[in-house]
Amino acid sequence: MSTQKNKSPELAIYNELRHEEPLTFYALVGIENNRQVYTFSITYTELVEFFKPVPYDENSDLLLQRETQKSRINDICDYTKVDYAALPACGAILESFTVKQTSIPNVVQVTLPAEAFRYLFDGQGRLGGITKLLTSHAKFSTNTITIKGYKTEGVERDNQLFADWNGASSKPNKSICQSMDSRVLINTFTKQILKAESMHLINKRIDYTKASVTMSQSPKLWSLNQFNTVVQTILGVTAKSAEKLLADEEKRQFWTSFIVKYFNELLTVPVVESAITTDEGVKQAKEGTVIGTAVWLKGIAVTGRVVALHLMQNTEPGAKANWSLISGLDKIDFSKKNPEWIGRCLDFRGRFQDKSFNHKAVAAYLLTNLGIELPEELEVIEDEVLVAKSEQRKAEREAKQAEALADSDAA
Repeated sequence: MSTQKNKSPELAIYNELRHEEPLTFYALVGIENNRQVYTFSITYTELVEFFKPVPYDENSDLLLQRETQKSRINDICDYTKVDYAALPACGAILESFTVKQTSIPNVVQVTLPAEAFRYLFDGQGRLGGITKLLTSHAKFSTNTITIKGYKTEGVERDNQLFADWNGASSKPNKSICQSMDSRVLINTFTKQILKAESMHLINKRIDYTKASVTMSQSPKLWSLNQFNTVVQTILGVTAKSAEKLLADEEKRQFWTSFIVKYFNELLTVPVVESAITTDEGVKQAKEGTVIGTAVWLKGIAVTGRVVALHLMQNTEPGAKANWSLISGLDKIDFSKKNPEWIGRCLDFRGRFQDKSFNHKAVAAYLLTNLGIELPEELEVIEDEVLVAKSEQRKAEREAKQAEALADSDAA
């Protein structure tokens, strides 16, 4: 089968995974579900020669692999030197190949043409570790490793192999699995929202590979996993119950439109727009505001749920929703210095808290500024916040009085 190099800049990564020489091997052919799989063993030398590391670019729309950590490569390199070391089989995507039958049932001769791309969707660490091993331990060159090869069926189905192989393991974080998993409907729905043309500014700040985004120099603000939670909160569902809701095409279109519109309206708030549109704005948001935090984003999600219900209840059939209420956020001080955040997303020692109570407490404050009546559940939360603030002020007054009394007695 002939192949052609893909000329699209977005898919140029495939062209980096082609080779100069063909590879021929014998394989056991089988079927897993409805997909043929070719299981074969090659030497460590052949692995290094005929499989290249997948180039990693967190900003690329084409995600084939997670980033491989140097520490993992080093650990695998050391592990392969241990007596009785056993490496699990790698999984490979093969663009094209020829198959020749043999006299042995289910055993075939497979030839991968040089011009066909191939890559390991599972085994990047093993490839890196073995590559490093052979630079100083040639005696391992004839050791073998097993590979299960699958013919490519397109990015979505190829990525599904990554998710299926790794989803039950604790090693990959939720963001990377969600970014590649197209079987769970809420994951696909979330990614479709982020890929909407008018969501490009928000999407640019989502990290598809990290479980959370720290206060590092990363230009990302939140993780895919966190935004997935946002979508579930606005929909008022769990990942499981979302299957039923999103199966209804009319409801799916409604919620897609609402979420996209909601986040675009948030971008009209100057401080939010500033925090998202530039890398410098992201840096300043992380350093000086509550915007670059998961608790703020989840508070925005709770707010969005209430806004959606408010607009549905107060918009006549066929009429346009009145989004002018979002301007109520313009006057809010989102800096960390704003004492309103104490008892909401910051504890009384100034440390961020990211729990359900905090999300609701942030939402209660935002909704009050939007002029929307609080649901009973958030009214209770707001009362708790006010009581806690009152008790804290009382404690501070009593502490000052005791200090003043002590100073007086000392005098």
